[in-house]
Amino acid sequence: MGKWSRMIRNINKFPLIFLMAKTSQSDLDTVYSLYTMQITLQDLLDTDLETPVQKKEAKKYLQEFSKLLKNVDVRYMGGEDVFGSMEGMQVEVKKKIGK
Repeated sequence: MGKWSRMIRNINKFPLIFLMAKTSQSDLDTVYSLYTMQITLQDLLDTDLETPVQKKEAKKYLQEFSKLLKNVDVRYMGGEDVFGSMEGMQVEVKKKIGK
């Protein structure tokens, strides 16, 4: 039996370990995306959204942020307060763009 055959057979014995590692990385990627998007949302709050095109782009961005926020695992966020502040920012941006 070759090296790769043994390795593949061992992987099949412990599929949850690999699933957990993948899930954790995906969750961390989601959190990273939320943190970076939060900066842009803060910029949106600080600027005037005067044109319909600007408002449309802001709505698209907010939809993506909301989707990620809805599906994020709070354990990776740094605490409930961080999650709460992001929810608050979401509400503020919704008010600003008139959604």
